Order: sequence, then C-alpha cells, then structure tokens
Amino acid sequence: MRTTRLSARLILLGIVALLAGAAGLAVHATGAFDSLELKTIDARFHIRGAEKPRQPIVIVGLDQSTFGALNLFPGALPRRLHARLIDRLHRDGAKLIAYDIQFVGRRDPADDNALAKAISAARPVLLATSDTNNGYLPVPAGRNPRSLGAVVASTGAPADSDGIYRHMLYEPVVIKSFPVRAAELVTGRPVAASNFPDNEAWVDYAGPPGTFRTVSFSAALSGAVPAREFRGKIVIVGDTAPILGDIAPTPESSTPMAGPEIQANALETILDGFPLRSAPGWLNVLLIVVLAIVAPLLALRLPSLFVLGAALVLAVLFLIGVQLAFNSGSILSVVDPLFGLVLGTGGAIAADALVERRQRKRLEEALGRLLPKPTAFFISYRRDDTRWPANSLRAALAERFGPASVFMDTATIAPGQEWPTRIEQAIRGCSVVLVLIGPRWLERDSSGRRRLDDPADWVRLEVEAGLRRGDAATVPVLVEGITMPDASELPDVLKPLARRHAIVLSAERYAQELDEFVDAIERGLIQDYVSRQAPAADEMATAAPEPAAPSAAAVPSIRLAGLPRQAHLSAQPPAWALTGTPSRPAPGDDPDHADGSDDSGQPRPDPLRAPRGE
Repeated sequence: MRTTRLSARLILLGIVALLAGAAGLAVHATGAFDSLELKTIDARFHIRGAEKPRQPIVIVGLDQSTFGALNLFPGALPRRLHARLIDRLHRDGAKLIAYDIQFVGRRDPADDNALAKAISAARPVLLATSDTNNGYLPVPAGRNPRSLGAVVASTGAPADSDGIYRHMLYEPVVIKSFPVRAAELVTGRPVAASNFPDNEAWVDYAGPPGTFRTVSFSAALSGAVPAREFRGKIVIVGDTAPILGDIAPTPESSTPMAGPEIQANALETILDGFPLRSAPGWLNVLLIVVLAIVAPLLALRLPSLFVLGAALVLAVLFLIGVQLAFNSGSILSVVDPLFGLVLGTGGAIAADALVERRQRKRLEEALGRLLPKPTAFFISYRRDDTRWPANSLRAALAERFGPASVFMDTATIAPGQEWPTRIEQAIRGCSVVLVLIGPRWLERDSSGRRRLDDPADWVRLEVEAGLRRGDAATVPVLVEGITMPDASELPDVLKPLARRHAIVLSAERYAQELDEFVDAIERGLIQDYVSRQAPAADEMATAAPEPAAPSAAAVPSIRLAGLPRQAHLSAQPPAWALTGTPSRPAPGDDPDHADGSDDSGQPRPDPLRAPRGE
C-alpha cells in the first residue's frame, strides 16, 4: 500500500519533470525565446561594464568638425584629401591603414590618381567594398587593387532580429569581411573559418561608443595630432558623423556606434583570439534538463514553500554563474533553462497542492468532527524507548495525510523555540494524541524512581494534557510486544489511559501492521474510537465515586494481525477492531482527583505550563 502511494507521487512529479524538461528543450530547439535571449546578452555586457581596449587601434573619423573645418558638405570630401591623409599616416609609421570608406567609381581624374599613388606607396592598405553573388565592386576608382598593393574586404555585417549588431561575418558573400582581412594583414596569418560557426562570430565589444581612441580627420590631416598617436598602431579611417548614416545600435549602449568603431571592436575580438564564444550546445541542454527537474526532486522531500524558496535561490545563483561565465568569455543560454525551472517549480507546487488536497480529504474522512485542527496527530514517545517506532509512525502518517498533519517533538520543533510554548500549542491544536508505549515507558531512573511518577516528566505531561482534552482522542499504541500497563501501575492522573482501547503493533510484523494501522485510520478508526468513548464520557458526568480501575486484561486491545483490507470501522467493525466497552473510559477529567490534586494530595501542575523534564 505504502509503496503504491509513493510510486504514485514519484510518477506525478516525474511527469512534471519530464514535461518541464521537454518544454525547455522544445523552446530551445525552435528558438522561441531567441529575441529575449539576445536581450539578456545585452544585459550581460552592461553588467560587465566597459573595458580598456587591448589592441593598439586608433580611429580617424570624418566627423562634423571636419566638414566645418574644411568648409565642405558631408559626402563631398575630395579624394586628394584622403591621399594626403594616407601619406601622413604612412610617414607617421602606422602599422596598418584600413579604410572603412568605399572609393567606388571614378571622380576627378587628378584626385583618383593621387589616391591610387598614395595607396601604392603605403601598401598594403585595406579598402572596404561591397560584394554580391557576382563579385565585389572594384576599388579604388574602378582600378585593380592588386596592382596598387591594396587589399579589399567586405563591409557586410549581420544585424540580429532586433536590429542590433552583435556578430561579425567571416565571408559575407564572396570575399572576406573587413575585420578578418585586417587581422590577417596585422598578424601575417590567415584567420581560420572554424572560428566562425555558421559563418558568424560574437563581437566582444570593449565598451560603449567612444571607448576606442578617435581623432578628427581634419586634425589628423593638418598635423595637429602627434605622430606618436599613429606610430605602430592600426588606423581605421571612416565616417563617424551621424549625418553620414554609418551608425548602428550595439549591445553595449542605446546610443548608436559609428561603423569604424564597430569594425575596431570586431578586429580586436579576432586579434584577442575570439574571447567571447557561445557555450557548447550540450552544456545548454544539460542546464535546461537540470533546472527543469530540480524542483520536482526537491518536492519529494520538501514542502512547497521551501521548494519555491530553493528555486528562487537556484535562479539567483544560476544568473550569477551565467554572468561570471560571460565575464570569462562563455555565453550560456539563460531564458530556456529558467523557463524549464519555472515550469518545473510551478508543476511541483501544483502537484504538491493536489497531493495536499487529497491528504486533507483523507483526514476529513478519517477524523470527521475532530477536524479542523492545526495538527491532526500528536506523537508522544520516549526518545530512549520508542524513537524508531515513532519515526516510522510519523513517516507513515505524513506520507498518507501530509507532513503538516503530524507533530513530533524532534521533527517539528525549530531550534531556539521554547518547549513548553510549542508543545502547548501542538497538544491543544491536535485532533489525536498517539501515546507510544514500549518496554522502557515505565522504567525507573538512576535513583530508583519511575519517570512517570515525576510530575515534571514530559511524557507524563503530554499524556495528561491529552487525557484532559475532551475534544481529542488519546490512543495508546503498544510496540515491541509490550502489554497495556495496569491502572495500578500508573500515576492517578494517567489512570484513565488504562481504560483506553490500545493499538498493538507487533515487532515481527511492525512495518506491515503500521501500514494497516494507517489504513484503518483512513477508513475511520479514530471516529469509531471516539464514538465508543463518548457514551462513557457522558456516563461520567452523573456517575458515583469511581470503582477500582479495571485491569489491563479487562480493556480490549486492537491487534492488527490479520487485518481485513476492505473493512470499514464506521460500518460494522471486524473482529480485531474495537470489541468490548471499557467499564469507565475517561477522555478528560480523572474522577479520582476531581479537585485537581495528585496522589499525595498536593495540587497538580498544569501539564501545559510545566517545565520539561529530562
């Protein structure tokens, strides 16, 4: 019976884990959350912050001040001025001159000749162009670049679905991209295409616009910029004035970045060995699966509130780990694993709520009018006598009716809480007090005094408090072959316990009989128990002084051996159930001490206010 129920819970949570993992993998495979994933990458750039450029790259920009200083309209810059700048950069010792401006078509012949002469003198010079399936546009000025010592490269770059430039291409169409060819000219080695999965690679942006050193075209042309600013440097020349339109959004800032600086970031990424890469696909799949199943696994042992808290903590730790991985150069998937975590957590909580509803329904059917109470069962036991049976009983009840339905001191009391206050609340708020009686329940201490005779003995106080409860059932449970103590063996305040029907759990068949006991509770054992005690309680209200307590042999016990599985106690109880009626059962007051005194005639302490004894 227990194994079947446990398997059902495992199956339910297993289905949740399977569905959460499958959903996470499905959205990962279809790219349903790709646009949101890209936003998380932008956030990671912002969190990491700007970094100092690591490569000697300088940008010479055609900015607004250039057109003002030269008294020219944007886009009307004569090519002879570009020729003069190339000559100047070559004299100043630039390591590489890379022009992110396309010299397409012929213009003034003198200007075109001056430009070609300057390029040939400073060779190799990298020139930007556009390529198509039919080839690339010839530059400069329609001439053969090889004859001039020029190298052409495509300015093609991919924008993501949201228009932001996060990647660079290896070969846009038929020729290599601008940053790839620039890197090859600087290093003298080819850039491997394997660094560009699907022809793309991440650009590891150093920071927002303005991170790279930028000087004005007019300042560089006039000699206002010292030669040391260019010596041994990679110089990228291009349009930086927004009016020229060569600007684009990047993940580093909402402010558009000029095209030459985007090329500078891409070039530095290649020269640094592609420090920012996507994590292996199998790792993202593993993260999705792990985060999807963690909540269902925790739900096997923890209540919903703890599962939710653990999931939130895990999500925070995961995000921290993702950011640390990004700072180290690895881009992990964020949205898809978190989606799996949310589904797994929500499903686990929903499954737990379903189980709790079913458990509550079982409790209502099992305890009837004794509910609602904050706690259904209070387990009273001696740690050195019946710890193992008590733990087994608690586990069985918690599995059937829910962990919140059972109170057991070492399992339920939080560190730092006062024992009397917490025990008082538990006893007063329970429906059933289960008193576990084992071989050492009546044992004497080192002084030869029985512990039950100590008014401060906590087990005695627990049982006495349960017996005083008129709206709860106090049920003795006999374990390890013990017989019900005779009333003469009990203190006066506990004598009513001897007149209670006892449950017997034999040592030989303990596990089976424990399961049968819980089954019997679910089928109404406690309701039947209370109904048989109630007439006796009514009789006590008008009874004469109580006669001597009956012996243990006169009080029938409930032995669960041979329990018929289909029996229901609220109908016609089987032979093993509550047979016989005790002469004077007392669910509450002790008629021998109606004045509240103990065996010595002294007032008894309130069991719910007395300090705990050892």
